[in-house]
Amino acid sequence: GYSWGGRQTIYRLHGHLPGYKIYTRHTPESYWKHLSTSVFCLAAAGWGWGGRMKVSVTRGCIPVIVQDGIKVEWEEQLPLKDYSIRVPIWLTHKLPDILDAFIKSGRVEKMQKVLECVWRLHWWRRPYGRAFELTMCELKRRKLGSRIEVDTDTCTIRCGDSKVVNLREGYNNV
Repeated sequence: GYSWGGRQTIYRLHGHLPGYKIYTRHTPESYWKHLSTSVFCLAAAGWGWGGRMKVSVTRGCIPVIVQDGIKVEWEEQLPLKDYSIRVPIWLTHKLPDILDAFIKSGRVEKMQKVLECVWRLHWWRRPYGRAFELTMCELKRRKLGSRIEVDTDTCTIRCGDSKVVNLREGYNNV
């Protein structure tokens, strides 16, 4: 199928484990509630161009990306390793161990703190979404031959020049 069986495989392997909840059915209301109250959310292939990634990030849930050979949105522009976990399909049998290691190491709290800032860069709708600014920033970066710098402590972005754009403030011109 379009998800390479990733969701189904993870459900078969781990759907019965205590401490992990894999939802197979939901209503529109429960779907958003589950995302908002979960620590980790599966961002498997399917649902077009990283839809599961976007809904996880914008709800403060650390995306667990299981999409071998497919880049998710903004993967080349943003520090995804600071707020997401990429697991190759062949390692999904170790997923509970991998997630537990992130929890025990204290990285989860750091990743959630980063998500408090960067979710805006994955969301388009105003007044909070800043994906348009990131798109313009990427175009500017290409023109200048520079790189995008995201400071998640101050929740700001630089697009290859000296201008600092605060992502928590109103609309910005990149």
